[in-house]
Amino acid sequence: MAAPDGVELLDARWAAGLHARAAQAPEAPGLTGVVAMAVPDAPAGELRVSVRYDDGRPGPAEPADGEPVVILTIPVTEAVAIFTGRCEPSVGFMRGRVKTAGDPGALLRWLRAASGPQWLQWLAASPGAPSPGA
Repeated sequence: MAAPDGVELLDARWAAGLHARAAQAPEAPGLTGVVAMAVPDAPAGELRVSVRYDDGRPGPAEPADGEPVVILTIPVTEAVAIFTGRCEPSVGFMRGRVKTAGDPGALLRWLRAASGPQWLQWLAASPGAPSPGA
């Protein structure tokens, strides 16, 4: 799934693009801490995208931010569906395809934020992103 800029969905440059745009991720009211999305079977090896929230406001996570409050482990086939906008993360979670660890309250706040048009706009504006629903 190469984009015109040569970035591939789920490659390291794609993850770096999401990281760079973390401040534009949808807000998650009441969430404080790091949310990590891990794709262990990504084509180039394990991939992780983390977003830090400060009372709901997103920003890029850095190693100094500490351990994530929520980790979502997403198989590559589900990750493709989620990151192309064909499936919301909450649907993958409810189907048992997205595994989670951490604070259940933080997870619910994040799942609420990772749905709807703001989530799709954040994904679509990232390097290597196919058009949502493609």
